[in-house]
Amino acid sequence: MSIEIKSPDYLQKLLNQQETLKNYKIWIYRTNTIVVDIEHDNITYGMDILIPAGSANNNLTISIVPRNHLSANTLQKIFGKSDLFNNRIYLFKQNEDSSISNTNNLLNKIVSFIKETNSAISSYVLDNSSEINIYNVNKILSNVDFKKTEDSIELLLQDMVFKDMINFIDEYQYDMLQTIDLIIDKEMSLSRYGDGEIKLLNNLSFNHYFQKNSEQLNLHLQCILKNNFSENLMVTLPALSIEKEFWKNFWPKHWRPLSSFLKKKMYGNSLITRPEFFSMYGEKALNKWYQVWNNKICCFITGEKSRFNTEHILFKNIKQSTFIYSKSINAFDDLDRVLSEAKKLPNIDMYLIALGPSGTVLSSILCQQGFRALDIGHITNSYDTVFEGAPIPEKLPYK
Repeated sequence: MSIEIKSPDYLQKLLNQQETLKNYKIWIYRTNTIVVDIEHDNITYGMDILIPAGSANNNLTISIVPRNHLSANTLQKIFGKSDLFNNRIYLFKQNEDSSISNTNNLLNKIVSFIKETNSAISSYVLDNSSEINIYNVNKILSNVDFKKTEDSIELLLQDMVFKDMINFIDEYQYDMLQTIDLIIDKEMSLSRYGDGEIKLLNNLSFNHYFQKNSEQLNLHLQCILKNNFSENLMVTLPALSIEKEFWKNFWPKHWRPLSSFLKKKMYGNSLITRPEFFSMYGEKALNKWYQVWNNKICCFITGEKSRFNTEHILFKNIKQSTFIYSKSINAFDDLDRVLSEAKKLPNIDMYLIALGPSGTVLSSILCQQGFRALDIGHITNSYDTVFEGAPIPEKLPYK
């Protein structure tokens, strides 16, 4: 098994120095958990190392998560546990109140624990007779404090997420102009993901203030990211944008779960409908969108009390328009009716949709069924923010 470490260069260098880690896959989950994936023959498990990050969490917690029933039974025997708690075996928990003086020291101690524990499990799997003693971890972790550090653990793990994102974006995301040019040149449909769609995707229990979550909505959001059904659909993701406080706080919580749904394929940039696009490219951005719907017969689909302005100057070169209105709250529940009405309309060149997460789904369904549909969201409000000095879209009241 080759080394696969999703981390910044300096942590990768640190881990690569540990020869006995070469067979492990190590990655970061939700900014403060180091996950080590291990396989010994048919025994597979993850070791989760929850690192303290700031005053909200002062515990260093180490646990093992079996990946299948055989592994669970074997690990229960090894550690003398008669049952599992939340499908994991807790090995160690330590609380410290003093400050960390050296981040590398902490990480080296954790690396030592990883090696010692997995060496013991490996020995048991191989001969089923070795004496297992993994509880004497105070020696390994002695003289390490776990609350704050000059070189903050929280910042270290945050940096891992950002660098992982940068690597993905460099390889698998178009920039704004590339995104809009492909939509124009290939007459593509558009499904966008923003922070709301990502939260609904990552957490089934999360409900947006205007859209409750459901298994069906969540499944749609998963499937669209995979997009194995149409080459004519441009699926877009937000940019990194960590210069803004919102996204700087957002990505460390949501990137790792989101990345588990992403394929090694190209995604567009969701900022093409946001103020950033108009601010950066001005008239050029306007002309790009004018090209999308120039002289087209369009059907607008939006909520009854939406902020979306269907008579906006952005649509001055549309040939003809018609409208379908859905619910302002929980529009996903109304999607079947809206889809049925949309398909009945004759001679529609494209559907222009502003319907929150339901718009993401609806545009993909229409595309899959042979229609051209673009989920354009707050585009009119974004124009107003840049060219008219209006508040950003999220600050505007509903009608």
